[in-house]
Amino acid sequence: MTQSITAPYRETPPSSYRHPWRTSAILGLLLLLSLGCASVLARIAHPGDTKDGLFLGLWLVSFLPYLAACLLIVRTGPAVGKWRWVEWGCLIAGALLLRVIFIPIDPNLSRDSWRYVWDARITLHGYSPLATTPNNPIFVQWQDVIYQNSRYRNVPSLYPPTAQGIYVLSYLLFPSNLYGLKGIFMLFDLGSCVLLALLLRRQGLDPRRVIFYAWCPLPIVEFAMQGHVDVTTITFMLLVFWFDPIQKPWGRILTGFFIAMATMTKFYPLLLLIVVWRPRDWALLASCFGSIVLGYIPFLVLGHGQVVGFFSHYASEQGGNAGPIQLTSYLLGLLFLRRNMPWILSLQTLINLAVVSAAVVIVCIQRMRGKISKEGACLVLIVSVFACSSHVFPWYVAALVPWLPFGIGSLWAQRSDQQKRPLHTRSIAYACGWYFACISVIGYFCVTPNQWYAYDLVTYGVVCIGLGFILWYERESIAETVKNWSSLRDKR
Repeated sequence: MTQSITAPYRETPPSSYRHPWRTSAILGLLLLLSLGCASVLARIAHPGDTKDGLFLGLWLVSFLPYLAACLLIVRTGPAVGKWRWVEWGCLIAGALLLRVIFIPIDPNLSRDSWRYVWDARITLHGYSPLATTPNNPIFVQWQDVIYQNSRYRNVPSLYPPTAQGIYVLSYLLFPSNLYGLKGIFMLFDLGSCVLLALLLRRQGLDPRRVIFYAWCPLPIVEFAMQGHVDVTTITFMLLVFWFDPIQKPWGRILTGFFIAMATMTKFYPLLLLIVVWRPRDWALLASCFGSIVLGYIPFLVLGHGQVVGFFSHYASEQGGNAGPIQLTSYLLGLLFLRRNMPWILSLQTLINLAVVSAAVVIVCIQRMRGKISKEGACLVLIVSVFACSSHVFPWYVAALVPWLPFGIGSLWAQRSDQQKRPLHTRSIAYACGWYFACISVIGYFCVTPNQWYAYDLVTYGVVCIGLGFILWYERESIAETVKNWSSLRDKR
């Protein structure tokens, strides 16, 4: 029987080789190329809402040395002696310098980070950003450069309590200073790198695989330069996985607390309860939901009960960058519901709930059977949410990257039936996610419907072909699994 494509993957490359300096030299050269690309990107970036083809093109080019460095790490073993420190020096220097370069640069692809500063300002003046709009006449005295650079000034804020708390903390430390907020985000991002390396080591994997996230141009540009709050979501999710193995009550409380913290930056991390739940784990649930309630209380008071903000409207939008399930359900609605938008939205909601519910059921079954790792389960759940989302921006996709090092490995499986089934389909599945994370930035080039159609083909189309191939290749294993599960259900 073939292995599940989402089971934990462990590959231990040789720990010594004849010329260890070669790996360090190549890694150093790739770091210089990455730093060169980042420096040019920072120099040519134009402030404002600009889709500069030169900037976007060079951003895509910067993925090439990054991809080469990741493949180098996967294909070589960790060095020993002084060369080990050289390798880690390159990894750490890359993670730090590639982010520092972009901190003093104004965002040029999104104005969201300016809105974060605005939200903090009015919160500290006693108003709820989830209930008031920036263009409200009561804020006329504060309509300075922060206000002018913000967008969607006619709607309340979209960001939940933990995100708002981080904005307020930044404002208290660096009043009206966007760069101070981006510096705090950089600390979160570096913390994510440290946590990821520790988690990889705990799983018996090469901790150098942290390079998949630490050097990735997607989170570097989206978080250090554009300043998106999603960076904090990633850190809190990694903290969930760090504390989850701790069996003591304080470990379960902290696990639930960090699920709540992640959920109050973006809503989808609440699904992590499916991944880390254990029977009678009441401390986890109490900590999670208690923290969420406590987090919303100040905004309930400030907003006189209004805490939804702009989220309900945002979730019902139909953007060109919607997930594939959302796009498919929208097209079905246009074909069969005669452009009746209320019915189309109802259809989309039902299909989205069905897809996410199916993902939850599959994860639960596979977790009970021991056929899926926690990291793989997390990746499946995030993908299911993104597939049903009305918008999938590149900075959303960065949340996929930390989980990729746990599954990407050799393309050829090492097993007894290698002659019959040599492909390691799990690596192909993770590679599809890696491809999507890297290619998603081309969405910035899209304006017209035809460009969005091309984007869907290049991104979702290629990924669906890859996953379809995996299902075909593993068809016998899948059929046997379904048969065994049906037999077990009949016996019960």
